[in-house]
Amino acid sequence: MKKTLFKGSVISCALALLTSYSAHAITLKVADNHLAIDSTVLALKSMNDELKKTTNGEVKLRIFANGALGDETQVLQDVQKGTVDMARVSVSNLQSFNDKFSILSMPYLFPSNEAYLKFSLSPLADTFYAYPESSGIKGLTFYTSSFRSFYTRDKGIEKPADLKGVKIRVMADPTVLNMMKRLGATATPLPYSEVFGAMQQGVVDGAENAVSTLTDARHGEMMKAYSFDEHTLVPDIVVISSKTWAKLTPDQQVKLKQAALNSAVMQTEEQAKVQAKAKKDAEAMGVKFYYLTSPAIG
Repeated sequence: MKKTLFKGSVISCALALLTSYSAHAITLKVADNHLAIDSTVLALKSMNDELKKTTNGEVKLRIFANGALGDETQVLQDVQKGTVDMARVSVSNLQSFNDKFSILSMPYLFPSNEAYLKFSLSPLADTFYAYPESSGIKGLTFYTSSFRSFYTRDKGIEKPADLKGVKIRVMADPTVLNMMKRLGATATPLPYSEVFGAMQQGVVDGAENAVSTLTDARHGEMMKAYSFDEHTLVPDIVVISSKTWAKLTPDQQVKLKQAALNSAVMQTEEQAKVQAKAKKDAEAMGVKFYYLTSPAIG
C-alpha cells in the first residue's frame, strides 16, 4: 500500500513538473531569407543551441530559412505585429526606424573584418538597437554580410571612371544610391531574388555584393570580372518583436541577448571561411579577380 502511494506521489510530481515546464516553454519563430547553409542561418542555429542549454529548454528557436516566411520587408512587418518573433534582415531595411542606420552604409567605413567585429560587440553598437516604442521591434545583435565589391560581365573596375554609365544592381538604400551617383554608375535597385534574371536579360551589366554571391546565387555563370574594392560592409541585424520581448522573463532576456552576441562571433568567423571557399570556386567557374590599389579608388 505504501509502495503504491509512493509511486503515485512520484508520478503526480513528475506530471506537475512537466505541466509547469510546458506552461513556461517558449518557441520563437525566426525568419531568414538566406539559404539554410548560409552563415547567418548557421549562427541562428548556434544561438538556439546555446539558448536551449542556458534556459534548460524554456526558450528555443524555430528557424525558417530560404525566405519561407516572406521577403525582408514582409517579415519586418510581421515582427512588428508579433506574428513572427525574430528575423535576420539587412540594416538597409531599418533606416525608416532609425536614421542612424544610414551611417552603416557609408563607403569605406570599416577597414577590415576585425574592425567591424570590434564595433559590433562594442557599447557603440548598442545605440543602434534602441528604436521608438511605436516601432514594435528591438535589436539583438549584428551579423556581417561581408565586404561588397563590384562585379561585371567581362570588364574589371579598376578606377571610378570604369563605372561611368555601367548599370549596377544595388539595394534600395539611399546612401548606396548616392554613392553610385557620385561614381557615375547607373544604379538599378532590384530585389535580390530578381538579380539573376536581370543579368540573363541584360537589364543590368553587373552588381555589387560579396564574393559568395558569385557561387551561391550563380552570378559567376554570367559575371566574369570581380573587382576587390570592398566599398561597403552593410551589416545584417537580428531583431525581435517588442511583444515577444515583453513575454520573456528578465533572466530569459539576458540569456537571449548573450546567445545572440555569441552567435555573432561565430557567424563572423564562419563567413570568412565561406568567402575564402567561394573565391576558389568562382575561379574554377572562370571568374577573374581584380585587386585595386588605394590611389585608384581615392
